[in-house]
Amino acid sequence: MTVMLTIGLCLAVCALTTLIVFFVSRAAAQRRIVRFESRLTKLERTASREALDQLRTMRYRVGTVYLDGLVFTSDKAVARLFSAGLHDAARANWDRALNNWGGARKSADGSEAVALDFLCGCCHILRGRAEEARTIMVTALKAASKQGNRAGKASCLFALGSLEEGERQYRQARFHFAASSELWRILGEVHEQTNSLTRLAEVIEKLGDTHRALEIRRHTLRLMEKSGDKKGMAAQYGAIGDIFARQGDMDQARAAHEDGLHLARQSGDRLAEAERLAAIGDIHLSQDSLKRALDVFERALKIYREVHKPYGQARVLYKLAVVHRRLGDQGIALEYYEYSLKLARRIGDRVLQARNLEGVASGCVTQGAFERALPLLEEAIKLDRETESTTNLVNHLVAFGKVLLEQHEFLKAEQCLKEALTLARHIGTAHAGIPGIFELSRALRGQGKDTEVLELLEKHKSRIRGLNNPKLEAALHSAVGLSYLALNRHDLAVSELKTVIDLRRKLSSKTELGRDLVNLGVALEGQGKADGGRSSIENGLRELHSAGAKTDEAWALCALAEVHMHAGRFRSVRQNLVRALELSREADDAQKEGDCLLGLGRLCVAERESDQARLCFEQAERIYSRLSVEEKLKQVRDELGRIPHSETGVQFLDDLARN
Repeated sequence: MTVMLTIGLCLAVCALTTLIVFFVSRAAAQRRIVRFESRLTKLERTASREALDQLRTMRYRVGTVYLDGLVFTSDKAVARLFSAGLHDAARANWDRALNNWGGARKSADGSEAVALDFLCGCCHILRGRAEEARTIMVTALKAASKQGNRAGKASCLFALGSLEEGERQYRQARFHFAASSELWRILGEVHEQTNSLTRLAEVIEKLGDTHRALEIRRHTLRLMEKSGDKKGMAAQYGAIGDIFARQGDMDQARAAHEDGLHLARQSGDRLAEAERLAAIGDIHLSQDSLKRALDVFERALKIYREVHKPYGQARVLYKLAVVHRRLGDQGIALEYYEYSLKLARRIGDRVLQARNLEGVASGCVTQGAFERALPLLEEAIKLDRETESTTNLVNHLVAFGKVLLEQHEFLKAEQCLKEALTLARHIGTAHAGIPGIFELSRALRGQGKDTEVLELLEKHKSRIRGLNNPKLEAALHSAVGLSYLALNRHDLAVSELKTVIDLRRKLSSKTELGRDLVNLGVALEGQGKADGGRSSIENGLRELHSAGAKTDEAWALCALAEVHMHAGRFRSVRQNLVRALELSREADDAQKEGDCLLGLGRLCVAERESDQARLCFEQAERIYSRLSVEEKLKQVRDELGRIPHSETGVQFLDDLARN
C-alpha cells in the first residue's frame, strides 16, 4: 500500500512539473515573440523613413501611419503602385493615392494587405468620407487581429479613434485609443504609446472626466521622461496647464506652463516655447495682470514671427489687442485687431476672424461709429453660425444688441439678446450669457417694460449671485433699482441703490458709482427729499467728471437741472443744461444733445421765452427725427404744439440761419 502511494505521488509530481515547464516555456516563447515583433517594427520604421517623410501630412492629420513591410515587398506590381501612391500623398492628392493603393491591395496579402487597407482608409478620412474610412479600417483591424499583427491592429485602432473623435463619438474613441495604447505598451513602443495616451486624455476630458484625464497626462509625462522626450514633455505640461486653467487653478496652471517653457528651451523647440509663453500670457490676462500679459505676449509674437507661424501670430495679435483694449489704449487695440483679422483671413481661421471683427466693432463703438460697427458684428455672427461656435455666437449677439441699444433700437435689441440667452443655456458654464441679462434689461427698460425687467432679474438672481462676483452683484442691484425708479416705487429704488453704492465704493468704480449716485438722487427727489436728492446727484456728478465720462456727466447735469426746475431755480437749470449741451456735443452724443435742447426749451417756456423755446424744440425735433426716437419725438412735438405761432420766432430762426 505504501509503495502504491509513493508511486502515485511521484507520478503526480512529474505531471505537475511537466505542466509548469510547459507554461513557463510558453510564456518565455510569448515574450520572445513580442520582443521579435517590437524589433521588427523598429526595423521597419527605420527602413521606411523616406516613405514616412512623404506621408508626414497624413501622419499629422490622422495621428499615425502604418506601412508594415511595404517598402520591402517583393511583388513588383505592389511596389510600383505603393510608390506611386506615396508620390501622390506627398502632394496631398488623396484620391489618386487611393486609386494606386487600392490597385496594389488587389495583389497584396497578409500584413501588406492590412497596411494598404490602412492607407486607403486614411485617404478616405482625409477626404472627409467617414463611412468609407470606417468600413476599410474595420476590415483591416479584423485581418490584423486574425494574423496576430499587433502593430497593424494598434494602428487601425488609433485611426478609428481619430475618426470617431472627429465625429464627436467620444466614448467609442476612448475605447479605441485605450486599446491602441495597451498594444503599443506590450510592443514596447513608447512613442506610439504616449501618442495614443495623449489622444485618450483628450477624449476623456471632452467626456467631462477631468480628474482621469489629468492622471493619464501625468502617466504619459512619466513615460516621456524615461524615454528622454523633452519636446513631448513640454507639450504634455502645456496640456496639464490648460486643464488647471479650465478648473480655475491659475497658480498650478502657470507652474505647469512654466515647466513646459523650460523644457521647450532645453530641447530648442522654438514653436513650443512660443506656445507656452502665449499660454502664460493668457493666465496673466485672466488675472488682470495686464502689464505682465503684454510683456509675455510680445515675446511670444517675436518667436512666432521668427519661426514663420502665421496662426500663432494672428492669435497673439488678437490677445495683444484685448490687453490694450482693457488698458484703455483703444487706438492701439484697433490696430492689433485689424492686423490679426488680416492674418486670420489669410490662413482661413473663421473663429479668429469673428473674434477680431467683434474687436474692430468695439473700436468703432468707442468712436461712436455705430453704423460701421453693425455690419462687422453681422459678419462675425454669420461666421459663428457657420463654425458652430456657440460661445462666440452668444458673446457677439450680446455685442450686437449693445450697439442696437445705443441706436435706441430697443425691440431689435430685445430679440437679439433673447436669442443670446437661449443659446447660453446650452453652453453649460455658469457665467455664459450673464452680460446679456443686463443688456436685455436695458432693452426692456427702453420700451417701458420695467415689470418684465424685474421678472427677468428675479429669474436669474440666484445664478448671478452664485458666481460670487462683486461686480455682477452690484450690476444686479443697480438694474433692479433702476426698474423700481421707473415704476415710481421710490422706497424700493432707494434701498437697492444704497446697497449698490456701498458695493461700488469697495470696487473703486468711478463711472458706475457716479451713475448710481445720480439715480439715488432722483429716487430721493421722488420721495420728496429734495436736499438729499440734490446732494447725491452732485456727488455723482463729481465722480463722473473725475472719470472723464462726458456723456454720463451731461446726463447727470440734466438730472440736476430737473431738481433745480422743481425748486424754481431757473438760473441753475440754465447753467446745468448749457454745460450738458456742450459736453454732449464734445462727446458727439446726438441723443443727449436732443435731451438738453428739450430741457432748455421747457425752461424757456417756464420763463415765457416762447421764441427761444421754439428754436430749442425744433432743433431737438430734427435730432430725434434723424435718430428715430419716437417717444422723445412725440414729447417735443407736443411741446411745440403748445407754443403759439410767432412771426418774431420765425424771424429769429431766419436771422440765426443767416448768421
